[in-house]
Formats: sequence, structure tokens, C-alpha cells
Amino acid sequence: MTSLGSFFYLQKKFDESATYDERAIAILENTHGPVHPDLAACLDNLGSARSDQGRYEEAIALHRRALGIYEKLYGPNHSELVTPLLGLGRTYVDAGDHAAARPVLERAFALCGDGTDPLYRADLEFLLAEALDKRDRRRARTLAIAARDVYRATAHQEEGLAVANEWLQGHPLLP
Repeated sequence: MTSLGSFFYLQKKFDESATYDERAIAILENTHGPVHPDLAACLDNLGSARSDQGRYEEAIALHRRALGIYEKLYGPNHSELVTPLLGLGRTYVDAGDHAAARPVLERAFALCGDGTDPLYRADLEFLLAEALDKRDRRRARTLAIAARDVYRATAHQEEGLAVANEWLQGHPLLP
């Protein structure tokens, strides 16, 4: 079920994605109980779909539940927490709550190790840049430039590159 949810999510068919994720969550809870990594992944996927639908409160609750499961399984400082933290931070940014996004994204950024996929890290850097913009414009631009450079060097990242370039043009470094 999770694969079908992800398949529809990538096609931006969020209702269909959510339907499969909800089914998978029910099955996983019944078979594995309330604390299982597959359940957490499904909750996080559904949170992303809800966020993309503009259902931010629901998305936040789902991402927080996924994060809680990962924390129980791996502890508070494990790199597995980056994914739900990124989802939660993205939801806060999309909802316009940059104050709530900043500590979540800073925590995710701190948990990223050297082995983190560069594209995944670039997405995190760009989100953190958006959340930091009004508080620390210099650091925000540095993060956005790093993300842009990864998008530029990675195949099939035209959309990310365009968004990063547009953001950088609209957020010049003031003297």
C-alpha cells in the first residue's frame, strides 16, 4: 500500500495517495502496533500529502506522530529523524509559520551526516533558508546558494533550480 501511496503522491494525486496511505496505516497498526518504522514512514507520507492539500493542522499532527515513533525507536539524535523533521518543517514553511519551522529544520540540519544524500540535504538547506530569511539573511542566502548549486549539478532538478534562483533574486543581500 505504501508504494501505491508514494506512486500517486509523485504524480501529485494527493487524494489517491492519501487513500492508500490511510489503508496502509490501518493495516500496519493492526499488524505491528503503534510503534513501527513502516507505520512512521506511512504517517509521514500522509502528512506530506495533507500539507500539499493545504490541510496543515492535520499534516503537522501526522508528521509529529511519525517523529514520535522514530524517536522511540532510534532516540532523539538519530539521522532517521531527519525525514519527519523535514516534512514537519516544510509544512510549517508552507503554512507561513517560519518561527515554528526554524527549530525543527535546524534540528534536522544538525542530524544530517556526511552520508546524507546531497539532493535531500539541498532541499533541507533551501527550506531552512526560507525559514531564516528575515532573521539571518546572510545565512539564508548561503544556504540557498548551496542548495542551488546542488540543483544545478544534479540531473532533472530544473524546477528546484528555478525556484532557488527566483528566491535568490528576490532576496538580495543588503549592505
